[in-house]
Formats: sequence, structure tokens, C-alpha cells
Amino acid sequence: MTGTLCGTPSKSMLYYTSELKVPANHLNIYQEFIKSLNFLFENNINYNNIYLIISDSAPYMNRFVEKLKTSKLFSNLLHVKCVAHKLHTLCEKIRSLCPKTYDYLSNFKKFFKPLKVKNSYKAITKLPLPPKIVKTRWGSFINTSYFHYQNFTKIKKFINNKNLNICNTYITRIKNNINCKAFKKELILINKYKFLSSYIKSLENPKISTLDAYELIEKTKSQTTNKILKQKLNNLFDIQNNNDLYILLEKIKSDKDLQFSPIVSSDVERSFSLQNNLLLIRPNITVNMLKKLLYSI
Repeated sequence: MTGTLCGTPSKSMLYYTSELKVPANHLNIYQEFIKSLNFLFENNINYNNIYLIISDSAPYMNRFVEKLKTSKLFSNLLHVKCVAHKLHTLCEKIRSLCPKTYDYLSNFKKFFKPLKVKNSYKAITKLPLPPKIVKTRWGSFINTSYFHYQNFTKIKKFINNKNLNICNTYITRIKNNINCKAFKKELILINKYKFLSSYIKSLENPKISTLDAYELIEKTKSQTTNKILKQKLNNLFDIQNNNDLYILLEKIKSDKDLQFSPIVSSDVERSFSLQNNLLLIRPNITVNMLKKLLYSI
């Protein structure tokens, strides 16, 4: 749930969680959702005031919202699928069109782990350390690829340096890619879509208005010229699967209280990463202690 819609930018989402001891299907999510509403509203739920839910496009989440709507309790409910996640899906489509780049970056990441490699890289290129692809950071593949494109000559000089006497199983694979014309063409394609990562970052800003956020989607449509990517983008934002988003955009024009309705779920996505990091640091932590730590942040 998004919080209170009152015509001003919302704070970070406040939500109630519980330990889910059953499979994450639409029926169990529905039960947990009703339980959380009773907790938040002290067993006095005004269903007509439950207006907007944001989620990813997972099938079980779509079925969960369908169940809410068919219950006829939530008469005003709209379901928006996170638009930043959709742009990230477009980034993933770009990645699938650039197999040599992905192979190169995967091997470069492994090759780059030893400290002596990093020191040689700094000495030869005079560049900052390259960014890494992080699954939980939307658009990071585009950012990482762009860095290598922008500094292609210097990094190629580093990789092909004959004085780089480092025994590493990944160096041959990297050289095969970096000296390949197809690899350079892929980097040029990725460079054309560098704007995607900056758009995603702008969408994650909680102070952006809903109409301004959707304007970035319209800009993406106008800037996407590749036929395969254009088709993917049209599928991601087709009216049939995003009907509630377009209903929301129309209602905002006449209801100022809705003008800062969030259409991105990055707050919740970041919380998942935070919880995962806490579990990595303290693998034996209890559920109650995890809750306390999250509430204190």
C-alpha cells in the first residue's frame, strides 16, 4: 500500500509485515493483506478508502488484486504495476540482445577481484574502479556497460597490455570479447539507451509527481527506436495490462489529492535488500529482532 494520498509528496512507505509461513500465492497474500489492514486500522477498516496498491508484475500478485476487486469490498481500488520495474525489464531486454557484453562484464568482474589486478588497472588507466552489475539496483547493467563504452580505449589498453603478467583464467575470454567488432557494436547500442538508468533514478525520487513520472515513460517511448525494444516497451505499457494506471492518470487531472500518487515500489524493494543484508551480517537473527532493527531505521 502507498500511504496517505493528500496532494503532497509522500514519505517512505509505512507497511506492516508478518512472518509468512505458507507459500506466497494469491490466496495467502490476500489473507495477510486483510490481516495487515486490521492491524493498521485497529479492526475498523474503511474499505472505500483503500485506493491504490503498487506491486511488481508477478502473476500471483495480479491474481491477489483480482481477488480483492472481485470481493466487492474495495470499490475504489486501483492496481499499478511499478513503472520503474518495467523500465528495468526493458534494460534486461537490452542485456539479452547483447550477449557478448554480458559475457565480457561477467568475466571482467571475476577477473577484477584480485588486488594486484585493481592496482594494475589504476596504474594503466588512471580511471576510478568500474561499477558492478547489482541485481537489486535497477538499470545497473546499463550503467556498467556505459562506463566500459565511455572508457573503451583505456580499458582495452589495460587488457591488452603485454606487461600484465597476471595468471587469470578469465583474461582470454575478456580479450576475445574486447577485440571483437560485434562487442563494440553492442556497446554502441547500449550507449543509445543510457537515458534509461537516469530515468529509473528519477522515478525513484519520492517527490516526483505522478504526471511527471509518467512523462518519463512517454519520453522513453519517443527515444526507443530499435524495433525489438519498441515492441517490448509497447507490451510493457499496453492499456489492457495497465488499465488502472491510465485510470489513475485521468483522475489526477481533476483530483489534486492524487497528484503525488506513487507509481514506483522502490521503497519496498530497497527494504528487501536491507533485510537480506541484515541476514547476511547476522544469519542467526530472530524474526522479532529483525522487526525491531527495521523499525529503528
